[in-house]
Amino acid sequence: MEVPRDVLPAASVISTSPLSLARSGSDHDNILIMTLTEAYARQVFDSAEVGDWPTFMDSVREDVSWTVVNPGPIKSFPVAGVYDVSFAAYTPINNCFEKPLSLKVQNLMIAGDTAIVELRAQGVGVKNGAYFDNFYCWILEFESDVSEPKVKVARAYLDSAQVKAVMEGNL
Repeated sequence: MEVPRDVLPAASVISTSPLSLARSGSDHDNILIMTLTEAYARQVFDSAEVGDWPTFMDSVREDVSWTVVNPGPIKSFPVAGVYDVSFAAYTPINNCFEKPLSLKVQNLMIAGDTAIVELRAQGVGVKNGAYFDNFYCWILEFESDVSEPKVKVARAYLDSAQVKAVMEGNL
């Protein structure tokens, strides 16, 4: 059950690092609600920065809706589309590189339960040795009614021409 944030008394906010939690004002209702913080979102990306995708996926719901642009009927590159398992979109890309692709956080902003994350990926093609340098923008919507929220909706924007080229030259 989600408690609307505007009904929480100001005195009920407890600040902990990296989480900021609010407790319901009712004596009989002891629900912890997380307010997404920049520190928590950065913590989620710690594993992605070193290419540890299985650990990153621990922060993503199993029923996530993950969109890689351009999901329409005319796809601009092979992994464009909507996925219910986000790792399915990135496995083919990771297979193109000598080591798992890491995404370095360049900028991160929080708006409510949403993180807007600018990322940079660099790598070397496993077959053709071509250098890959791509910027991404991910908009991630997190759960809001749990103490350690997971990503429930994601939209990934990127230079699709670069991704297409690296996949064509390395798969």
